[in-house]
Amino acid sequence: MKLQVGLVLFAVASHASAFAAGQFRTENALKTNLNGPTFTGTLTEGFHFNEKAPNSLVLDGKTLKPTRLESRKVEFTGLPPKWSAGRAALYVCDDAVTFCEPRMIELKGATSANKKAEKISSSRSKGKVNKHGFIEDDLNRALELARKQKQPVLIDFSARWCPGCIRLEGEIFDQPAFKKMTRGIVKLKIDVDRFENNVLSEKYKVKGIPTLLVINADQEEVDRLYDYQPLPTLEQFFKSVQENPASLRELTEKVKGKDPTIMRLLGVRLLGAGRYQESVELLSQVQPTPVELLNARVKAAAAKFSDDPKTKDDYVKVLREAIQAEPSSTRSIAWRQDLVARLDDKAEIAKVSREGVAVADVLLKDHTKIPEAVKGDLVGEFTGYEPLLIATNRAVLVESSQPPKDEELQAWQKAADIGRDLKIPASKTGPSMRYLITLFEAERFAEADALTRELLKREPGNPELQRRQLRALLGLKNYSEAIKVGEAAIKNSYGRNEYWVAESLAKAYIGANRKDEARALIDRYLGRADADWSNMKSSRQSLEQMKAAL
Repeated sequence: MKLQVGLVLFAVASHASAFAAGQFRTENALKTNLNGPTFTGTLTEGFHFNEKAPNSLVLDGKTLKPTRLESRKVEFTGLPPKWSAGRAALYVCDDAVTFCEPRMIELKGATSANKKAEKISSSRSKGKVNKHGFIEDDLNRALELARKQKQPVLIDFSARWCPGCIRLEGEIFDQPAFKKMTRGIVKLKIDVDRFENNVLSEKYKVKGIPTLLVINADQEEVDRLYDYQPLPTLEQFFKSVQENPASLRELTEKVKGKDPTIMRLLGVRLLGAGRYQESVELLSQVQPTPVELLNARVKAAAAKFSDDPKTKDDYVKVLREAIQAEPSSTRSIAWRQDLVARLDDKAEIAKVSREGVAVADVLLKDHTKIPEAVKGDLVGEFTGYEPLLIATNRAVLVESSQPPKDEELQAWQKAADIGRDLKIPASKTGPSMRYLITLFEAERFAEADALTRELLKREPGNPELQRRQLRALLGLKNYSEAIKVGEAAIKNSYGRNEYWVAESLAKAYIGANRKDEARALIDRYLGRADADWSNMKSSRQSLEQMKAAL
C-alpha cells in the first residue's frame, strides 16, 4: 500500500559514529596519508571500503571524488597546491558485514605546521541498552551475546520519524506480554537513518519499517514481521519462531521431503523475506490454498516488472486476476492503484478507479464489513483505525487516476474527515502522525498546525514533530515562526530527516525574503559528503532546484 507505512528512506549520518568510549572498530584498520597533491586511505585485511557510499574529499568547500577506489585502497589525486581546510569522508565495513563506520578525517592545508590527518569521533555511543532492553546499533555485541547464550537475535529496523515504529515503541515494547515472549531472545535496535546501519538494511533487504527480523547467531534469517502489529499477531509470530527456529536455509533443505506443513511455513517466511517467486512455487503446492498466495503472486510479478519493464503485460494480468479473486477486500484497493498506474486506456483507468472507490465507500459507510475485508491485508500501524487506512488508500487511488485537482483534493479532504471522526488521542503519537499526512494532503494546514502543537505539549522539542509543524507553518505562509521552529529542529536531527528539515527551512528563508541565509544553508548541505549518498537523491535535487531559482 502506497501510504500504509512510512517510506523506506535509508539515510546517512551527518557525523562520524564512534562506539563505546569514543573508539572506532576500524581504529587500527584504517591508515591515511596526505602527500602533496595526493591523499590515500588503506585498510588492513578483514575490512573494505563501501564502494556504494559517498566516499569523498572536501577541500575549502569543493568536493572531490576518488580517482581510485578499490576494496582496501582509496586515492584522491590532483589536489590543488593551496587550500586551507578539508575533510575526507571514508566509509569502512568489516568483511563479515556486521558493521560499517563512516570515518571523517579532518585535514589541514599545506600552510599548516601539522599536515597529518586528524581523526574525529562523535559523542554518540553505540551498544548501550535502551529502556526496552534493546542493544542500540551494535550487531557485533548482539551476536556475541547470542552465541554465548545460544539464543536468536531480534532486530528492530526503525527510525524516529516512522509512525509504525513510534507505535511499537509506545504501545508494545513496554508490555509485560512482549517482554515475556522475547525473554529468550537478544534484542537489537537498528536506526536505519544512520549510514553505518545501511549495510545491514541492504544485507537483509529491508524494504519497509518497522521490520522485526529474527536471525540466528550465524546471521541467517529465520523470520520477519513487517509494520506495527498488535500483541496477538506478535504472539503468533514468536510462537512460530520458538516452535521452529530453523533458518530459511535450513528450512529449504527440509522442504525437499515435500512436507506440506514445512512447505507452507517456508513459503510464508520467504514471502516476508522478499523472495516472492520461491514463495509462490511453494504456496501453490499447499492445500487448502494459503491466504498469502495471492499477495505472493502480485509481489512476484511486481518484482519481475521492476527488473524487466517488458513484463508489464504479465504484471497487469496478475493484478487483474488478484482483483477478480478479491474484488471487495481492502488490499484490492491497493492493487487497483498499481493497476491504474500501468494502464494506458483512459476509459479503463476511470472504470478501475471508480470500482475501487466504490469498494472503499461501502466499507466506510458500514464498518461491520471491515473485519472481513481486511483479512489477508497488512493493516499494520492502522490497527484500530482501519477506516483511516481505507480512506487513505481511496485518496491515493483517486490521485493515481490523475483527475482534476479539485477531485484529488476532495478525496484527501474526505480522508481527513475520516481521521478527524476517529478522534485519535494525542497519546497515540504514531496514528496521530499518520493522520497528519492526510491533513497535509488535504491542505488543511491550520488543523495540522494545531495537532502538532498538541503533540508537542506531550513531547517538547521532538524534532520529528517540529519538522511536521514546520511544514504546517509553511502551508500557512507563517515564515517567521517556521524559521524559529526549523532552526530548533535541525539542531537535533540527523540523516535523511535532517535534510528534510533543511529543505523546509530553506523554503521558509526564501518565503521571508532572507535569500542569503537560504543560499548559505543550501550550499552547506549540498557540500556535505552525505548529500551524494544514493538515497539522498530527492533531497539533493530539491536543494539544487531552490538554489537555481535564487
